[in-house]
Formats: sequence, C-alpha cells, structure tokens
Amino acid sequence: MKNKVNFKIAGFAIFMSLGISHEAYANWGTALEAPSVMEAQQSTVKIKGNITDVNGEPIIGANVLVKGSTVGMISDIDGNFSLDVPETGVLQISYIGYITQEIKLIPGRKDYKIRC
Repeated sequence: MKNKVNFKIAGFAIFMSLGISHEAYANWGTALEAPSVMEAQQSTVKIKGNITDVNGEPIIGANVLVKGSTVGMISDIDGNFSLDVPETGVLQISYIGYITQEIKLIPGRKDYKIRC
C-alpha cells in the first residue's frame, strides 16, 4: 500500500510549527482562494503597433509590456508588435539607451505608432 499524506493535517502542522493559531489556519483557505471566474476573465483586445526612433528607423527588440502584468513581447525587425491586452491599461516601452515610455491604452484604439 502506498503512503498517503493528508495535506490538511500536514498544513496544520506547518502552521502550528510557525506559531500560527488554529483560528488563523481555519481562515487560511478563504484568504487564499482563487479569484472568481468573473474577476479572472478580463476583457481583452488585440492591438498592434510600430516603434521607431526620432529618425523614423524601427527599434528592433524593444520591450513592450502591459504595466503590472507579465503580458509582453519584443518588437520585430521592423519595429512591429502585437499583443492581447486589457481594454484599459498602460503599455511600457523600454529599450537600452532610451527613456522608458508609458502609453495609456485608449478603448477602441487598435493601432499605435510609438516614437522613442
């Protein structure tokens, strides 16, 4: 017969060893519950854009990131990017040797031309 671990008991033992009360352990599950389906499903839109320098030359490999998230990519050889982003939010554009820019997303706008 395989050894089975009762994770509820193991978790309680860990909490007790850390000096956390039984009441705190009882409420632990409610504090760490995953967000509801409605909260987890943000409305997203696909945007595209092009990043150039002041001379109109494409910025290859610029970091394009949705601020406060892990959604991002780098621009291609022509300075182009495309991302699925929340309808509202902020894009952070960064590249070595340039000042990081923040671009506020405008609801309904799908195409962005960014000059660094």
